[in-house]
Parts: sequence; C-alpha cells; structure tokens
Amino acid sequence: MLPGVGIFGSGKLVNFLVSSLREKGFKIVGVWDINDEVAKESAERLSIPFFTSDIDTLVLRKEVQLIVICCPPHIHSQIVVKSFNVGKHVLSDWPIALNSQDVRQMVKAATYYPSLISVICQPFRFIRTFQLMRTLVTAENYVGDVTIVKAEISGNRLLDLGDRYSVKCDHYMGGGLLTNIGSHFIDIISFVTDLKAKSVHGILRTYSRETDHISMFRRTTVDTFCNFQMEMD
Repeated sequence: MLPGVGIFGSGKLVNFLVSSLREKGFKIVGVWDINDEVAKESAERLSIPFFTSDIDTLVLRKEVQLIVICCPPHIHSQIVVKSFNVGKHVLSDWPIALNSQDVRQMVKAATYYPSLISVICQPFRFIRTFQLMRTLVTAENYVGDVTIVKAEISGNRLLDLGDRYSVKCDHYMGGGLLTNIGSHFIDIISFVTDLKAKSVHGILRTYSRETDHISMFRRTTVDTFCNFQMEMD
C-alpha cells in the first residue's frame, strides 16, 4: 500500500506534483502553506481534504507517511528534521537549505533513521545530455583531468521575481541566482565529473534592487550576479 502524502507548499510545482502523484496511486492527505487562506484555497482547488498553516499539524497527522516539501528553503530544515523524528519519509525540492548548518542537521537526521527514504530533487542529472557528458568525462577521459570548474550566472529574468514582493526577492528567505540556479550548476558539475569540491570561492552581487513592480519602500536583496570557481578533488 502506498503511503499517504502531506505536501508543504502551494505553488505551480505543487499543482503538477499532486496530479502526478495521484496518477501513480498516491493519496494526497493534506497541504500546508504559511498563509492559512492560501492553504485553504489550494486544498479546495486541488480537492485535498485537509489544510493547515501549522507545520507540526501536518507532520504529525497519522495518515501521512510521506512528506513532500515544495516551500521556501529557509524552513526546509525544520520540516525535514521533524519529519524524520516522527518516522516520515521525505522528498524535498531544491535548494535543500540556505546554509551548511541546516544541511548538516538534515543529513544527521536522515542518517539516524536509515530505514526512512530521504530524497533531494535535483532533476537535471537525469537528462540524457548530462548523462552522456558524465560518460565522456569520467569513462572516456574526454577533457582530461578536471581540477577547476568556473561558472557565471547573471540576469534578473532567470529569477522570475514576479509582479509583487515575495520570498523570491529576499536573500535570507531563499531568493537569488546562487540558491535557485547555482545549486543546479553545482550538482551537475559534481555529477558530470564524479568529483567533490575541495575548495570554493566566488562573488555575489545585487546590481538591480528594483523592478517595474518592486520599488519604493521594498527592494530586492537577492544576488543578480553570481560567479564562482570550484577546485575539484
């Protein structure tokens, strides 16, 4: 019997996930959003029987055995750790967290409960092109020994800040190029080379603090330029 699913989040990705999970036979038990009205609207629109704006209420719900996390990354850690502590499986969207301390807490919790499934969604490594690149780099030595990889990302359009101020505009809540785009670069680099970063240095800059829709009293604090180098080992 497939586990009941509790979903954290209410964006476009949740719409897709609910449809896909139901096609595979999963039952969606409940949905969470930090805003109770948004959670209610999502539940009604997606025909989900239960909604809440309290993390513990959904995590502790008896019918929920699998937690799916699609909410802003600054609260991923507390959801993941609480879920493992009460015996729930976890599937988390990227980026997994905003700092190494939160990541260590989640890894420690996952390691402590090895019978539970813990998955971070980094989908690009499953694209055929990157799998071919991995074969060329690791098995056929196509580019020789990889020691340093450099990446540069820039542009407001990649961030999709929207027409109103949100967590996407706030560096401390999970916005920015490094968090949202760079995390995929780092995963692909590690996957293609089959190496880990020994040292990293880079530059983050916010060159545009206003948009056509965000100005005056509120300004974006996210990085709109990201440049980093990874020394591989």
